[in-house]
Amino acid sequence: QALSDLQSAWHAHGAELTQWMLDSVSSRILSGGNYNSRRPKTLSGKLQAWLDEPDLSRFRDLPLPEYVPYFAGRRITPCYSGSLPIPCPDLHQAADRVCEASHARAELFVWGLVRELRQTLPQIKEQAAQLSYSDLLHSLDRALQEPSHRQLLQRRMRSRYRIALIDEFQDTDPVQWSVFYGLFAEPMTGESKPPILALVGDPKQSIYRFRGADMGAYMEAAAAAGSSIYDLDTNYRSDPRLVQAINQIFLPSGAFHHPNMSYAPVQASSAFTPSRIRTGEQPAPALILEIPDLDGVREEGGT
Repeated sequence: QALSDLQSAWHAHGAELTQWMLDSVSSRILSGGNYNSRRPKTLSGKLQAWLDEPDLSRFRDLPLPEYVPYFAGRRITPCYSGSLPIPCPDLHQAADRVCEASHARAELFVWGLVRELRQTLPQIKEQAAQLSYSDLLHSLDRALQEPSHRQLLQRRMRSRYRIALIDEFQDTDPVQWSVFYGLFAEPMTGESKPPILALVGDPKQSIYRFRGADMGAYMEAAAAAGSSIYDLDTNYRSDPRLVQAINQIFLPSGAFHHPNMSYAPVQASSAFTPSRIRTGEQPAPALILEIPDLDGVREEGGT
């Protein structure tokens, strides 16, 4: 039904919406999102040809071509700064519904695939006598949940390792933190000299969320550390003027838009005085910020 609605709306209003896009780009009230002086007309022709297919149902299970969401209200609205409503609501709302239906089918497919993998992957690994890194980690975590196993593992690990240091801790996930805490930080009855667990990390450098890194685990560990938190406030690698420039960018309050994340000012090592950033004999800027004219690029047909 969504495709049928889009066909009808396009035949009635396609030319009108395309011309409005071109006029709005020219008036600079429609910009970004690949809306420029060329693409509306190009993609309009492609969408027209696609909708003229005699049997559109054969495309139902395929990814949507780019020219369908291009004319959808959800795509147009964030790029539009005009005061009047976007014309042809029947058309761009029909395109919205087609996009929503496509996304829903894609989500169903992905969830079905995930369910199938969860059922069959353990069998495949068992037949091959293999364990993944994640299997090893979760097996250890499960073992630590059993009190007798937990105490045995704690005693053995603490007798062997009196100090545990974990670098890049901002990329730790909750299961890893549960294991580290249980083995090296949890108080043990009768333990006169507990081990040292040192965590080195910077939440602003956390880049592995796609692999399970969790800022919540970092914040929980920081809270558990209490007053035993120390800042490494000297940069031994960078030029003093570059360090000063970075401080100026990130020192304003709220730079990272996170209530528990702030920027601690850093000083540079005196070994790099005077500044090494020079052009010939003259000092050069330590940091240059260039903001490109994206509107101008798009008007020339770029993206």
